[in-house]
Amino acid sequence: MIKTILLILVLMSNVSARVVELNVIGEIKEDKDISAVSCIKDKFCLLASDETNLLQAFKVVGSNLKIYGNEIELGKFKKENDIEALTNDGKYFYAVGSHGLSRKSGKYQKSRYKLFKILLNSRAELIDISS
Repeated sequence: MIKTILLILVLMSNVSARVVELNVIGEIKEDKDISAVSCIKDKFCLLASDETNLLQAFKVVGSNLKIYGNEIELGKFKKENDIEALTNDGKYFYAVGSHGLSRKSGKYQKSRYKLFKILLNSRAELIDISS
């Protein structure tokens, strides 16, 4: 499936921002509620959707945003992790939950109080994850 998505890409090397229209190849889970994106230069990126327990890898090639088929599951929680941020150090990705109460119920959910350290191979396949 191909659809169009608008992304704001912040290029840290020259501190500029631009809006780019990309054709999405594959399926973004919960694409209306993307909460975080992090990219390792010249490799691939990860994205988190607010309402899931998973991350998805993608790569921007020309005017295409290609979703990798594999998904990285962040635990077997009944509720979402509510991932609010993704970053990386060039080798590992780090994902952090909201560390807040559920907006809907106002209750504590263990899944939201996690920090994940994620190692992927060059094909964006999971090698190791710790929390």
